[in-house]
Amino acid sequence: MKTKTLLTLSALALLASPVQAGEYTDGRVYAGVSGGVQFLDDDRRTNDDGIIYGLNLGRFFTDNLSFDIEMTRFLNDPQFDQSVILENNLRGATTRYTTRDTSIMGRYHFGADDGFRPFVAFGVGATKHDNVLDRATDLSATIGVGFQSDWSARGHWFARVEADYRYVGDDTTFSSQSSYGDVLLKASLNYKFGADPRPAVVVAEPAAVAAVDGDADGDGVPDSRDRCPNTPAGVAVDQYGCSLDSDGDGVPNSRDKCPGTRAGAVVDLDGCEIEAVIDLQGVNFEFDSAKLKASATAKLDQASELLASHGSVVVEVAGHTDSVGPDSYNQGLSERRANSVRDYLVSKGISSDRMSARGYGESRPVATNDTDEGRAQNRRVELIVLDR
Repeated sequence: MKTKTLLTLSALALLASPVQAGEYTDGRVYAGVSGGVQFLDDDRRTNDDGIIYGLNLGRFFTDNLSFDIEMTRFLNDPQFDQSVILENNLRGATTRYTTRDTSIMGRYHFGADDGFRPFVAFGVGATKHDNVLDRATDLSATIGVGFQSDWSARGHWFARVEADYRYVGDDTTFSSQSSYGDVLLKASLNYKFGADPRPAVVVAEPAAVAAVDGDADGDGVPDSRDRCPNTPAGVAVDQYGCSLDSDGDGVPNSRDKCPGTRAGAVVDLDGCEIEAVIDLQGVNFEFDSAKLKASATAKLDQASELLASHGSVVVEVAGHTDSVGPDSYNQGLSERRANSVRDYLVSKGISSDRMSARGYGESRPVATNDTDEGRAQNRRVELIVLDR
């Protein structure tokens, strides 16, 4: 009893002593609960090992060194094996083999306090054994290894997992051994009380590295602020690297054939004012099909840009054919082609509410159907302006 009292007083004095390692040590007191398994020395002559539980109270005294006072005991006490019962005529007697240990444990943690650190453990204590044949309190010594894992570097919770070897100088009456060696595997969950006393760590922001700017399209506007990074060579651009549009009609100066268009006028793909129809010359289809040819998409992309720049214009996509083939077939083909163009413009971001599609078949020729050239002109798609 005197040994345990001395250990307890020593541990409490240790916990109350000031931290010596300076302002960067987390000196908060923590408490924890533990559980695990203790494998008793075979020379103790018990018939099984057992589950243990415990309590601990401790703190860090340097960045790496902590001390705890720890108490462990069995959840269910082991029993003497049959040989001890027979040798000592213990039939009918209580054969429990109770052990309880109180120790001061030091742990040296490796590495920085960054959440996960391995450690070595060492300590001295008093182990009390209590059974029908013997009762005493003996000195013990413990060494071990393990690791500690913090939930956060400046938080409250952390866990430990470790394996220990405990030497106990126990001279019992029923064994020729004067000491025992037990193995303990245990884990603990711990809580640090109070706020972290260490000053907050301020991480300096790295100095901004100046970006190496370029001008990939050679328009004189740096890439960092070029909103149109693929401007064709030689085209005049504004401060954002986009083609100039002096008259604001939505057609860049580089392909605007009517650069002085009046404000608000509806223009064709060349930037010239139109009254009612935008001819999509060059928008062609596969033979006897509504599938757009690859060459048609460039023209339709220009048309979508034009419609986007005149957000109030409502159009009808009108499809036309030549006179080759039955009227009913040509009517259906013109409708499918008109819808194909409308669908493409919708895919480029033009609202479907601003466009309708209609097929006119061969009913509205713009040239003779007696020549190849005339028939080619009649196979066309137009945008008819319905509302501005």
